[in-house]
Formats: sequence, C-alpha cells, structure tokens
Amino acid sequence: MILIAGLSDFKNLINSISQINFFWLSAGMIVVLFKWIMESIIMTTIGFRKGINFLKSFFLTMIGQLFNSITPFATGGQPMQAYYMSKMNIDVSSGIAILIAKFIVYQLVVTIYGFIILSWKFMEVSSYVSKLSLLAFLGFGLNISVIFLLLLFSYNPSLTEKIIKWFIGILKKFRLKVSEQKVLEKLSSFHSAMVEYLSSFKILIGAFFFTFLQLLLNLSLPFFVAKSLNVENLSFLKAITFQSIVWLILSLIPTPGTTGAAEGLFFIFFKPFFGIEKIAMAIIIWRLLSYYLNIIVGGLFFTSSQRRFL
Repeated sequence: MILIAGLSDFKNLINSISQINFFWLSAGMIVVLFKWIMESIIMTTIGFRKGINFLKSFFLTMIGQLFNSITPFATGGQPMQAYYMSKMNIDVSSGIAILIAKFIVYQLVVTIYGFIILSWKFMEVSSYVSKLSLLAFLGFGLNISVIFLLLLFSYNPSLTEKIIKWFIGILKKFRLKVSEQKVLEKLSSFHSAMVEYLSSFKILIGAFFFTFLQLLLNLSLPFFVAKSLNVENLSFLKAITFQSIVWLILSLIPTPGTTGAAEGLFFIFFKPFFGIEKIAMAIIIWRLLSYYLNIIVGGLFFTSSQRRFL
C-alpha cells in the first residue's frame, strides 16, 4: 500500500486527506459492521441446532476475519473457528460441517455474482481495463472447482473414506499413531451433519439470503470510498461491478490478505474513476475498510473477549 501511495504525488495525497468526507467514511465503517453482522446471522442460521447463538456467532466471525486476513488463501479462519467451537462444547465433526456448509453457500453465491457480472457487464469493465479482466474467468473457474470438490467430499462418503484411509496409510508409514476407527467415526458424523445442513430448505434459503446481503455490502465498499473522497462518477452499480471482477481475480492470489495484489488491482481497475490525484488515498481508505478493520477488531476479540463468549 505504501508503494501504491508513492505512485501519487505527495501533495495530492495531502490534499485528498484534507478533503475526506467523514460522514461517508463513517458510513463505510457501518457497512463493514453490517457485513460482520450478516456473517454472524449466517453462522447462527446454520448452527443454531448446535447451540450457536448470535453472540457466539459474532465472536466466531471476528476470529475468522482475523485469521483469514493473515493467512495465505484465507485458510486460517476456519481451523481457528472449529477450535473455538470445540471450546463451546460443539463436536469437531459438527463444527467442521457447519463451517463447510457455510463455505459452500458462500462459494455458490460468489459464483452466481460472478456469472451475472461476467455475462452482463464484462464488456463494460474490459473497455476500461483491457485484457487483465480476462483473469476474472480463471477466478470464476476456480470457484466452481472448489464448489464441485466440496460437494463431492460432502456427499460421497465412500470416496472420502478411501482418501482418508490412503492419508492414514501414509502417516503410519512415518510411524505416526493414528486411530483409523476414530477418524472414520468422525468422518461418518461429519457426513451425517453435512446432509442435515444441506438438506434443510429453510436453513439453505436463510443462509443464501444473508450471504447475498453480506457479499453485496462487501462489494459496495468502493462506492463509499468514492463518496468519502467526493468522487461522483462511480455509481453504486459500477462499484459493485468492478469490485466483483477484482474479487474474482483476487481468488487466484495466495498472499495473506491478498496483500500487494489487492492494492495493485484496485489501482488498475479504479484509477479511471478516482484519477491519479485521489487513487492513492482511495486505496488506503479501501484497505482500511476491507482489510485492516478485520485485523484490528478481530484482534481485539481474540485477545480480550474470549471468556465472555465461550
């Protein structure tokens, strides 16, 4: 982010700071809060049968936000959430099933968003950004592949059992003690829980609805950044459209929090709207809203609020 900021004249950066509209900046922060609330409602919707209420869901959400932000491909959040679910007396198999069911719904919604944007608005975006936007199709393909593998793993017990047995066999060759029976019992519990969650029409509809809202809030953040910098040529729909393409491309990036790539893509895709004078400050505000707030607030929950929620 410092490198991108350096691409802008220092005077432009100072002028942008002096022109920040704090009403719209505050509105952007409220959007982030509602995004967290939506995710907590999704967690509650899927996991209420296991005793996960809204407060516990909000704690788990913030833990996920923190560890997703600091690990490659956002892979650290779910293991930590599963760990804290076990401290809430939720069986590990059920906890993992809740998280995977939630992730499948999220991936489906991302794929639907991606399909709509790529089929409806791709030519408009490519007219601004040229061939780089083609990478969005790779991200779209990756999301579909992830959904397919997760559904295959969730609904095909025999295949997953063979994979688990093969993996256990490798561990035993290294003389690591693993109870195959216990692992397979957990696997059976996991599959039962997955079928329960993914077969409940009411749970799925509720999870889909709130996931749509959550993603809409997330994709709308560039609009609030534009308003906070008094930029009027980036409409709500355009912000969502361009950010959707950026989102699909970022799914290919392995760095923690997509650091570096996120700033670079925002610079490329949104420079036509902010101009060289305001793009650096726009990146700083956008990353504050979309990334650093997750770390700051998630870190506070991780360090000081565990006793209250567990």
